[in-house]
Amino acid sequence: MKRILLILGFVAVVVFTFMAIHYVPYALAAFLFLVGVLWGMKAYGDLGLDNVRGQFYAIMALALIFQGIGFLFTSVGESIELPTGGLAFYLLARFLFFAATVRYIAYFQSRGYRLNLQRAALVLLFTLFLVVSIFIVPNAWDTFRSLSPYTLFILFDAGIAFIVFYNILLLWGSETAKKWIVGSLAIAIYLFADALFISKVAPLYPLSLWALASFLMGFIATVRG
Repeated sequence: MKRILLILGFVAVVVFTFMAIHYVPYALAAFLFLVGVLWGMKAYGDLGLDNVRGQFYAIMALALIFQGIGFLFTSVGESIELPTGGLAFYLLARFLFFAATVRYIAYFQSRGYRLNLQRAALVLLFTLFLVVSIFIVPNAWDTFRSLSPYTLFILFDAGIAFIVFYNILLLWGSETAKKWIVGSLAIAIYLFADALFISKVAPLYPLSLWALASFLMGFIATVRG
């Protein structure tokens, strides 16, 4: 049932994207609320809050809901317009994404898990490749150099990407690592969507990528274990 709701929600967002794009932010807000609820159910119902995974899911649920609230402030014209209030919710969501992943990695570090030099180098290379590749987006580099608040999107996303890649290689071979692989794809898509958004490209592209990344996040919450 959860996956059916997730798929229906994603299809609804896609339909709005191609038929009534001005209403997509509201559809995305509703979809993010659904995804946030799925993560919250995973945290409170399946895992509990007395362990690091349950706490991770709970923080991520809150982040997804804040992202949904941010979409309620969003308007769509030739580009995506975001007032200060909406920007605050977007950045708060990214900060919570970052905090949740840091909390997760700190736990495993405290338990004695460490990356060897080769894997640590791979993490750095993957992160650098991902971050550098977004600057092929027109105006992304100019926006980044301007040190506007929008620059924080890229900085938070880069930090999240680094920690996600770190966790994948730290937990490589486990079932948990498979979820982090899906998560890394979602974060990479969020990163490119954010770059397209701050570069003021046509709204179709960042909105579509945000929807796809949110769908992947919702899928993670429906996986058992």
